[in-house]
Amino acid sequence: MKLSLTLLSLLGSLAVCQADAVQLQIKGPDGKPVAGAQVRLVNVGVRPIGSKVAESFDLKSDATGTMTLTPKAGAAKGTIYYLARVIAPGMAVTQVNLKEGTTTLTLRKGQSYGGVIVDSDDKPVAGVKLALTQLNPAGTYSSLAYLRDKQRLETQSDAQGHWQLDNVPLTGPVGFNISDARFKSEFFWLDVSHAAPPLYVEPGATVKGRLLRPDGKPAAGVEFYAGVASTPKTKADGTFQITGIGDRGFAFQALFAAGGQLPFIVPMKQVSDLEPGEVRDIGDIKAKAGLHFRGRLVDEGTNKPIPDVWVSTWGRGANSSGRSDAQGVFDFLIAPESTSFSVSASGYIRKAQPKIPTDAAHIRSGIINMGLIKLKIGRKVAGTIKTAGGKGVAVSINAYKARGIGAYGVSDAQGKFTLDGLEEGQYNLSVQGYRLKAPVKLLVGKGAIAPLNLVLADTAATAAKLAVPRTTTGRVLYQGQPMAGVKIKFNFRSDRNWYMGQMAVSNLEGVYSITSPIENATPDIVGVSRPGYSAEYEAPKVQDGVWRGDVVLSKQGILHGRVVDSAQRPVANAYIAPEKGSDLPVSTDANGEFTLKGVPSSGVTLFASDGPRWKSYKIEKEGEAIQIVLPDAVPIANKSALAEMAVPNSPLDWEWGKRWQVRGQLLGEMLVRARAAGEGYWGWKEMLHIQAVRAPEQFLEHEQENRDHSPSNNRAEFERMVMLARAGTKDKDKRELVKTWLAEQEKERREISPGSVSLLLELAEIAQKIDPAQGTMWSEYAAQLADQIPDSGSTWQWGQLAARVSPRAVEVLIAECNTEAKLQYLNSAMAAYSEAGDTTSARQIFARIEKLGAQVQATSKTKGRQFPAQVRLAKAVLSEAREQLAKLLATSDPATALKVAMPLSSYQRAPILLVMARNATKSNQFELARKALALINAEQLNDGEFIAQVAAITLQFDKPKAATLFRAAFRKANPKQQDEDLWYQMSQMRDNDLYYSIASYAKARAAQWPGESRILIEREWAKRHENTKGKRINAYSNSQKMQGLVSAMAEIDPQHALEMVNGISNDFGFQRVARADIALALLRGE
Repeated sequence: MKLSLTLLSLLGSLAVCQADAVQLQIKGPDGKPVAGAQVRLVNVGVRPIGSKVAESFDLKSDATGTMTLTPKAGAAKGTIYYLARVIAPGMAVTQVNLKEGTTTLTLRKGQSYGGVIVDSDDKPVAGVKLALTQLNPAGTYSSLAYLRDKQRLETQSDAQGHWQLDNVPLTGPVGFNISDARFKSEFFWLDVSHAAPPLYVEPGATVKGRLLRPDGKPAAGVEFYAGVASTPKTKADGTFQITGIGDRGFAFQALFAAGGQLPFIVPMKQVSDLEPGEVRDIGDIKAKAGLHFRGRLVDEGTNKPIPDVWVSTWGRGANSSGRSDAQGVFDFLIAPESTSFSVSASGYIRKAQPKIPTDAAHIRSGIINMGLIKLKIGRKVAGTIKTAGGKGVAVSINAYKARGIGAYGVSDAQGKFTLDGLEEGQYNLSVQGYRLKAPVKLLVGKGAIAPLNLVLADTAATAAKLAVPRTTTGRVLYQGQPMAGVKIKFNFRSDRNWYMGQMAVSNLEGVYSITSPIENATPDIVGVSRPGYSAEYEAPKVQDGVWRGDVVLSKQGILHGRVVDSAQRPVANAYIAPEKGSDLPVSTDANGEFTLKGVPSSGVTLFASDGPRWKSYKIEKEGEAIQIVLPDAVPIANKSALAEMAVPNSPLDWEWGKRWQVRGQLLGEMLVRARAAGEGYWGWKEMLHIQAVRAPEQFLEHEQENRDHSPSNNRAEFERMVMLARAGTKDKDKRELVKTWLAEQEKERREISPGSVSLLLELAEIAQKIDPAQGTMWSEYAAQLADQIPDSGSTWQWGQLAARVSPRAVEVLIAECNTEAKLQYLNSAMAAYSEAGDTTSARQIFARIEKLGAQVQATSKTKGRQFPAQVRLAKAVLSEAREQLAKLLATSDPATALKVAMPLSSYQRAPILLVMARNATKSNQFELARKALALINAEQLNDGEFIAQVAAITLQFDKPKAATLFRAAFRKANPKQQDEDLWYQMSQMRDNDLYYSIASYAKARAAQWPGESRILIEREWAKRHENTKGKRINAYSNSQKMQGLVSAMAEIDPQHALEMVNGISNDFGFQRVARADIALALLRGE
């Protein structure tokens, strides 16, 4: 590969030491040399830039059991790194890392191991490829060994479905992959100390398409990772075909082009909702041009190159990585959206995500040239961590400091650990999940660092955690009989550590066993898979020193039934689903009849609903006639009264001002009468102010009770709101009282303070309603005081207070201000006009901000960047003002709002585009809605909640596309955890299977499909209550999700939603939020 002249100049003349020979000494279990052992080597060390996996080759040990590899001439010292797979007759396959010098390997005895591959009907399947791909002798993360493509042991099932492999270990979990175009790609962890259970295969789906280069021409020879055992590659015409895909879909991404590195960026593609046996053509995928990210890593002290170091780049949906070669040079392609990068080299102080430069000095001809990147060798410290009784423990140790880079280490079973890459300074030490006996500080300087001897606190909590067993076991039964070949998937969680996607397979006795890869971990069963069966299970519990959790299977069948009302009339468009299922409910036809496939034939509870009506129905016996009677719904006699029941415990925050338009005065009356409302006086004050301005008579009707309820230290503030309400009425007597009160206020002396300015502007708002001239007088008084206060620009709310008075008051306030203060006050005024829905004034203020911002930037350019802070402020204020104006216009003038919003960032713009599109559809401006939704960026469409909202809007003008979006939203909200090719989603989960919620999807569909939405809500609600019993979950997240379910239920059955509220933990205030949502749903329906 050619390098730029700049980069070549960095290389200079380098003296490279020749690499030493690699030797592997192979011994048998008896310690004697093993001659003739077959060694397959794969080079995973430093390779030429842009190359894919380098050469692999086979060698044999000689009569002394020695295998010798002489590196090629020119190979640099310290750059040789191989993975070696070793097999010998009667011995277990073993993998070992090889570097320069001599490595000794002792083989273990092996066995010939085999079983049978069958389909869902237990019939043998011939011609299925099976490969031994993973070894895990200790059952822990540290012992995991992954055999690469060219190192796997492979076989194929015969006509009777039998398979056999030699060199299989005698014990320990071993991983096997099944790959066949006819079936879904499967992976099995088998305990090879037991006879192999039957391995079940299911029909897989096929996806085909075509990959195009950025210029539109076919991209040939590109390999994909598709979450399946095979690695598809594009043909000469760019077409590809991927087989063995699970029924719920997959995500694939391009890895390599023919000969090495991709010359372009291929966006990751998600394919969803595939049916077994389906062949789907996804059409063309067009790659986009990337940028070359180049540089050279050298040691800061010696200027010697640092080889074999991963450099990673980051950005929105655009992550890439590459490795430095023998000269320390890295060169790989990155997406233009990449914003930062990191360099992590063993023993060196880590560079944590510095920014990728975007200036012309670094970017030329599509190349970002980072030049020399110097890494500084960090300090290393070793240590041990033990219990108070002196026993070593395997834990995670963190070294952190107030500023700078920290370090992380993991101790082994003896408690030994190492922290390296430390920079100078003082570190605090912590142990994840445990407390130390005493705080420990680590001082890293230039001198020697003494070994650390850490001791855990001698507490009951420490003892309890250390006593948590590592083994989980149980039986899989069907009608009391053991079931073999059943896959059980686990997540293991320990404090903040997670290890996902672990698997056990039941043996011929129906028993499974799995060892946790981390200490102090609680196992969670997250999926059970056996074709043709459904499973029920509870969380494993500790019994006799191990975790135990049995699984009971039920044979899946087809259920037919009927839904009727209390008068025995058929109910069409009702929905039915199993209580513990995860798929979408099915609907009844015109005769009220339904069919459910793949559910247990007996012992299953069904949920049925058409929205307001709801029924739970249990099937006791197989074959019984199923008729579900939906009870009559109880009508809501007075929605306003029910809303008032919800409001007293709902929060009063600034959002309530925007919600005034829901029911205007009715909502305001409820809120100000809510005795326990709000968290602090601020929310109460704001709501009273809104009512005093918009519904003064209503405010005064409840004046005394609100006065009694106001905090004693805020009585003067409440008195001003009373005067504001009186000034807003047409009652002459009340207005005269205000005049008298204002006259008394004129006599008061005011100190020069920000508080006095705010008070005067509040008085000006009151006076403005009596006499505009009086309003101006008070405003001028406030401005005079403001001019005497240093740094008054920090009190940005003055602009909002002045805007409540009049446009003239804003002009008076900013007349003598500097540019920064003017920008802040105008932006604050924009907030007031947005709150009041005054689009005319908001447009005028925005124009002023635009003009001021342009003047600031012009001045900065003229005077040579002398005002960078002022420029930043101008840009920030303009962006915030633009966002406020776009939000305001989105409800009244979507077309104009679209134009205003375009310069905003995609994340600022996306929620505004949703509001625009929603309001555009209300006025039948469907093309405008389509255009707004098309501008929503792909990153937002990775959010299930966002997709559901887009789908609900799209439903108004494009039902087929809306259906596709709803399917995607459902999949995001409800990932099917037992799917092998969706394992990557599990890495994002923080509270097991409760991380995702169906609430947003259900709420978006409630208006059109209330029965479906209610079943989804009830099903997840029951699951959340069940899963919170005795389980360590993220309580905050769970409460938040439950609040979302109640809010969704409020759109369907507000009475039931109000009953659900008490089921939410009130530790985080989500009960109050749910009550507010219920009140709003009720008032919208009034």
